[in-house]
Amino acid sequence: MDIVGDLDSVDDAKQLLLQLIARDHQLDGELKQYIQLKDDLEQQMESFDQEIPTCSLAETLSSKVKSLDNVRARLKETLNKVDDIIDLKNCIEGVQHSLQVEDFESAANHINRYLSIDKSVLESNAVTMLTEAERKLREMIAVRYDAASRANDHDAVLRFCRLYVPLNSSKEGVERYCQFLNVDHFRVLDNNVLTKYQQYIYQHFSNVIEDNLEVIQHEFGLAYCPQFLLILTQQCDYFTSKIFSVFSNDQFPVSKIVSEVSNISSQSPSSNSTTTNNNRLDPRQFAQLLDEIAYMSKATKYYDRYLLNKEKEIKRDIKLELENINNNQYNINNINNPETNNNNNQNQPNNNNNNNNNNNNNTNNEQYRKLVQEINLQTTMYSNTTKQKMNELLGNYLLVEEYFMVESTTKAVQLDETSDDSLTSSMVDYIFFILQKSLQRAIDSHHIQTLNVISNRLIRILIQNQDTLQKMFREHIIKVSQSKQVNNMDYKESMIALNNIETSGEYILKLKKEMEVRCDKVFPVKVSGNEERDQVALQSNEFASCAKSYSRLLQGEIEQMFKSIQPRLKNVLFLFTDINYEIGQEQYDNNDVNDPFVYQFNIEINQFLAPFQQYLSPTNYDTILHHTVAFILKKIEASIIANSKKFTLLGSLQFGKDMRAISSLFAKMSQSTVRDKFSKINQIVSFLTLDKLSDVKEFWTENSSIASWKLSPTEVKKILQSRVDFNLDQINKLKF
Repeated sequence: MDIVGDLDSVDDAKQLLLQLIARDHQLDGELKQYIQLKDDLEQQMESFDQEIPTCSLAETLSSKVKSLDNVRARLKETLNKVDDIIDLKNCIEGVQHSLQVEDFESAANHINRYLSIDKSVLESNAVTMLTEAERKLREMIAVRYDAASRANDHDAVLRFCRLYVPLNSSKEGVERYCQFLNVDHFRVLDNNVLTKYQQYIYQHFSNVIEDNLEVIQHEFGLAYCPQFLLILTQQCDYFTSKIFSVFSNDQFPVSKIVSEVSNISSQSPSSNSTTTNNNRLDPRQFAQLLDEIAYMSKATKYYDRYLLNKEKEIKRDIKLELENINNNQYNINNINNPETNNNNNQNQPNNNNNNNNNNNNNTNNEQYRKLVQEINLQTTMYSNTTKQKMNELLGNYLLVEEYFMVESTTKAVQLDETSDDSLTSSMVDYIFFILQKSLQRAIDSHHIQTLNVISNRLIRILIQNQDTLQKMFREHIIKVSQSKQVNNMDYKESMIALNNIETSGEYILKLKKEMEVRCDKVFPVKVSGNEERDQVALQSNEFASCAKSYSRLLQGEIEQMFKSIQPRLKNVLFLFTDINYEIGQEQYDNNDVNDPFVYQFNIEINQFLAPFQQYLSPTNYDTILHHTVAFILKKIEASIIANSKKFTLLGSLQFGKDMRAISSLFAKMSQSTVRDKFSKINQIVSFLTLDKLSDVKEFWTENSSIASWKLSPTEVKKILQSRVDFNLDQINKLKF
């Protein structure tokens, strides 16, 4: 180091460097001689198979090798320090010249080389000069940056921001570039703070990120992309915060609305008197507020989804870069391998510029690698402030939306009325219009948690509505049953209640179908993943279960009503009781002209069913009709099996004709088949119309094995006993 300190010029340093290299070659030659001597000794030992003491020789060789290694290391260290001294002088001269001619890129590179020089060779005067040069360069860059920013010169701004990279201040360069973009935001985005404008803000920032993310990666490095994404989203937060503030304070008094709704919702059921209800808030005034929040949530969700995808791309690229670093394959800007640089230094000692660049790049490499390795891939790389504010607003939305549904449903029940041109009352259409609107809003929010909450609350409202419909139906039934004079027209309100239950069940299935179709578009698998789709499927199952519950209630209440109207069928049953089937040929022929049963049966059954056909829905009417058919046939079957009726052969044939006429009558009146209900009566007719008892066993054998067979051997014998011309003893002797 004393020799190095005496150097006065670059030529002296180069001369010393040549001498040191020559000395290095001489030492290499001596080392090769020692190695050759060692190899010769080993060969002699193997050929003569003699024990030669080699410990002292090995120790001598080892000490000389270590000595040579130390000399080589000191030589390399000396060469590096010589390079640093030369570079230091070049930096001082180069940076001053570059600043004078405003060659900022060259000046920044000189400062970068100065920052990477071994601190042990730095003199105080040199440090002072270069530190001052760095300060002056930073000031000049800042001034030029401000001028370019005011002129909205993007290329110039990027140029001066890029100069912070060789100054080891890449973070500051990214911040200044984002600062310029922020000025541009205010230039592009005006003071419009309407809710619809929020989507334009998101679109603007998405475009800015899309256009500049690659610029950041190329100019500053992938490690600074998370910083860029965070700063840009924080800038977006400023504009969206204004939107949320104006929306919640000026456009809609959200806090006041939420407070009033909370107070009303917290009231006990007993306090919901007529007087109290008059002071309740009209839910219709909240429709626009809820629509606006759903729209804002949709726009925010799209923006958040875009940021999430960008974050995934950045993290994926960083993981690949980390793998390259771990595999010693990492290379920035196609820089040569450090070992190659060292070889070049040995082979081309006079190429100082190449050495300087390689040393600088190697230093930057190490700093950049460390920066990449310090990135936490488990954290979110963008600001969540906008998302958090939207979630807070959605919390208020859920409270108001629930009040909107519950209060609207309650009002629909209170104002329920019927009209002559509708089979249902007004409450059904109104309730499901409200619930459909609320469900659509929840889906349009593009927020799966919001949809879950609204769907669950909607299901609870439907269950409560089911209880309300059941209560209304049974109140009407009780009212009719307590009346002294009852006719089927008195069941009008009960029939409308049944229609309400049926229509409600159909509307629930429509809500389910609509939710599935809309959710397929809003929450597609390729975007939302299986988790959100699974939640949609669960909600769909809840709607299906609720619809089945309505269907079970409908069937149960129809049966309940039919039981109450069964006595009205006594006139129809009296017709069968009064008809005589113990007839001869003359009466049989006369029945074709003057029908004693079917014609009057037709009149009576139409009078009985007319009110139900008028006020029941087609499906409910069909259900009542099937109950009626089953009830009448059951009574006729029981009457025959109990031997309450007697038949001749011709009477049996007449009975068969009457049953076919009744079957045809009901088939015309019903939307669905009634033939299956006549299977047992047809089997009874088959036995009654047999010519002789000897045919019974054959008929039984041929038909009793079919799946639709309904008669037992005991019942067959009782049926045969109704034939006045069959012998009772012979019937009892029949074996099946």
